Amino acid sequence: MPIVLCLEIYTISGMKLITEQQQAALHNAIAKAGSKAKLARLLGVSRAAVTHWKKLPNGRLYQLQVMQPEWFK
Repeated sequence: MPIVLCLEIYTISGMKLITEQQQAALHNAIAKAGSKAKLARLLGVSRAAVTHWKKLPNGRLYQLQVMQPEWFK
């Protein structure tokens, strides 16, 4: 399954809500990499950083698009 790009964030009373598509993009990236640890190594961050993400950060999404374009086909 390709990673779906979704950059919309809705705000209610100043709180950011994460859409299901944003959460799915993170879970798909982890699945494509094989694990949180492997995704972290690929992106040059700690596994703890990946564990704390609620969504795939936009900069890391771009990094994956450049490094793993086949994931987005």
